[in-house]
Amino acid sequence: GDDGRVLHVLTSPRVASVEAVAEGWTVQTILERVAKARPPLHALIDTGALITGLSNEDVARELLSLGLPLAAVVFLDAE
Repeated sequence: GDDGRVLHVLTSPRVASVEAVAEGWTVQTILERVAKARPPLHALIDTGALITGLSNEDVARELLSLGLPLAAVVFLDAE
């Protein structure tokens, strides 16, 4: 079904990757790494809940301010 297709896409090496972060990372260094990645990343799925202390809107705004080369960012809000 649809759930299976979503899982298949999200785990496909053609569209998803995993990267180890250096010891001593911070929320800011992760966001900088995402914003400056080339080719640009088109999704940030924080399954490990690493991005703390910021709302989803704050993260979206920060990524754009750090130079994410996209015109807009879509995020889920609390409502």
